[in-house]
Amino acid sequence: MKLTIKLILVIVIVGGSLNLFSQEKFVGVKGGYVFSALNNNLSYSEYYQMKEANTFGMGFKYFSSKNAAILLELNYTEKGGGNFFDREKLAEPLSYDSLEYPFVLSTKCIDFNFLMHLSVGNEKNQLFFNAGPNISYTFYNKTEFIYPNIDITMFNTEIDNLYEFGLNFGVGYGRHFKTGAIEFEIRYSHGLTNIYESQSINYSIVTQNQLLTFSLAYYLKLKKKEHNVKNNES
Repeated sequence: MKLTIKLILVIVIVGGSLNLFSQEKFVGVKGGYVFSALNNNLSYSEYYQMKEANTFGMGFKYFSSKNAAILLELNYTEKGGGNFFDREKLAEPLSYDSLEYPFVLSTKCIDFNFLMHLSVGNEKNQLFFNAGPNISYTFYNKTEFIYPNIDITMFNTEIDNLYEFGLNFGVGYGRHFKTGAIEFEIRYSHGLTNIYESQSINYSIVTQNQLLTFSLAYYLKLKKKEHNVKNNES
């Protein structure tokens, strides 16, 4: 959390030094496809299963100079992935033969992204890089066990942390028009918060979301207000 706050402050200071809000502004919508997984630090990864999901949202972009902007996003994102419960971690160990009970977690989240947007290219074709922190709130989660006929009441299937902090890094291509722009982006997002408490479901000390997102966005250029300047004649 401290790292996230520091990054936001750095972006604000850098944006202010570039005369933030003095140039072009864009508002847009986006949608995309997500490959999500739960990171862990265990030496084996047989239950490290990626989950395919969706994301969509809106963004507000402030260009402080020709090639630098601050991008604010509010997105709905589906996350999750494969992991497992260790029998020895249960308060009342089960009598099943298996020592491990794999499951797939599905969550639905609201993400707020605070990003620095840097671009290179000409007026029509640009390559860009996005980076910055995000804050996420999980309002839905569901656990599905891979093995059938398991009594799920024996497991604590609720996640421990509904609020999550993370980092985003993305690259993409933008096609600019007179009235706006269309952008395609590939973004990697890494959670900094354990959604389960450390070693609570198995012996892994981390359970963090990892996302690879492919998205398409359309941004509409906002018109600048025209100010009438009156000259006093002496």
